[in-house]
Amino acid sequence: MKPLNFASIAVRVRGLPVLVVGGGRMATRRADTLAKAGANIKVVAKQTCDAMRNLSTQFKFTVDDREFEQADIEGQHIVVAATSDRKLNMHIAALCRDAGIWVNDVSSSEESTLIFPSVIEREPIQVSVLT
Repeated sequence: MKPLNFASIAVRVRGLPVLVVGGGRMATRRADTLAKAGANIKVVAKQTCDAMRNLSTQFKFTVDDREFEQADIEGQHIVVAATSDRKLNMHIAALCRDAGIWVNDVSSSEESTLIFPSVIEREPIQVSVLT
């Protein structure tokens, strides 16, 4: 049997600082998951889709319309690299790993130190599936 690269765990993110880099569909999905769990989200993206703007209004988090800077990861507990630029995602992931920050690179689970499972919710049960 092949060893697993990830353990199935649940993390209490309520109040934790979380950075999402990117403003598209995948970034919005990750931000939505984290916002619903109470994370203190900040988004940095050159462009953001309407869904991300609506989400930021609903959950009252900051969206900075600019390029990612290395200093953005300082003080973050989790970073999601969800840009359309695979090389930038890899760069962000490497910075986070070096700094001991949990990172999800949406373009590569190999670059990630955490991944988001598929989730099926049927109140009060939540089932997560990792592949």
